[in-house]
Amino acid sequence: RREASRALVGLQEDVLRTGSVSYQQVVAALRACGQLRDWERALAIFDFCRANRDFPEVQMHNHLILALSRSSRLDLAKEAFSNMTAANITPNEHTFGSLMKGYAIAKDWAGALACLEDMTEAGIPHNMVVCVLALDACANAGRAREALEVFNSMVGAGLRPSLAAHNAVISACVSGDQLLSAQLILRHMREAGLVPARQAVMSVMLGLHRRGQHAQAVALLKEAVEAYTRRHKGVCPDVAMFTLAMRAALAMGEPEEAVELSNTCLRLGVPPDEVFYTTRIKAVGAAQGSLRALAVLDRMRSKGIPPNVVHYGAALSVCQAEGAADEALQLLRRMEVEGVAPNVFCYTSVIACQCKGTKLDAAEELLAEMLRQGVKPNSVTMTALLYGYARARDVEQALGTYKR
Repeated sequence: RREASRALVGLQEDVLRTGSVSYQQVVAALRACGQLRDWERALAIFDFCRANRDFPEVQMHNHLILALSRSSRLDLAKEAFSNMTAANITPNEHTFGSLMKGYAIAKDWAGALACLEDMTEAGIPHNMVVCVLALDACANAGRAREALEVFNSMVGAGLRPSLAAHNAVISACVSGDQLLSAQLILRHMREAGLVPARQAVMSVMLGLHRRGQHAQAVALLKEAVEAYTRRHKGVCPDVAMFTLAMRAALAMGEPEEAVELSNTCLRLGVPPDEVFYTTRIKAVGAAQGSLRALAVLDRMRSKGIPPNVVHYGAALSVCQAEGAADEALQLLRRMEVEGVAPNVFCYTSVIACQCKGTKLDAAEELLAEMLRQGVKPNSVTMTALLYGYARARDVEQALGTYKR
């Protein structure tokens, strides 16, 4: 943006000082207007140059249309295109590419496809740039079928789809709920020697996870890891991909698998983040017990990542599942020492642990502590107490808790 601003200032200074300006300066200024989304200045520069300078008409229109498109003014870009053709100025492939940029930004898939048809009628072959932008427009609008048609037409026309084209059509398939097609394209990419972008693989994994196809999501992560470690192809999966695969493994009821995935992430040197550790705590707790889950908190501290209330909440949930009342209470006190304020979920987990162990006095003390700290109990908190009194067959206290 600084370079763009300098280009505009330089143009203005030269005009004021010498009254002249070069074609290169005008092109740089129009590009700058697009980067800064300054469509009004782009129009002013264009009008000034057309009135006072003899510059190539087609290129000037192309740069204006691109500046307007980048400024999210598709309406003005289309108007500039119409004015261009009305003046008998023949558009070229760069003109259509500039206009297609506007359709992609506006998510106007129908306009993008119409633009491709206009190119064909004008006798201009589709190139990779306009096809990728058309795919982007379809992807942004979630139009999987149309994106696949564009992709297949590229192949039929002898264009070898680029990495960007593959990524765009995969994104369209995922947003359009065509996950099988997205998986097939991923496979086609690997067979063609192309390395899928992390975001493309991640989007397919996320789509599979949301549809409950957790095993396939985990398999995609493992394929990416294998390609990176054994075949020396591609890029290492990032922490978000590992975390999603861990969540998918937990959703399948396979915490051991989730732990192994997290170990692989650490072994590859992928920098963990807070969300990763939250998932790792849950996985280790489910697979190996509360004590090992608490050890993850210590590892976080050693790595310079102080546990927050979400991490403690995950560890307390593990304690709750085991009924580890003493460990849960100790963890709550550790939070206080480290200056992490427990929320309602943390207190509820500790109270539920006490109730499972029939330590109802301790549970009542924790409830009173919550209220003193200004943490309002919810229905889950009170239900945990009710279960505790039900287990103890203390009807009077159960009714009292119900009234509260």
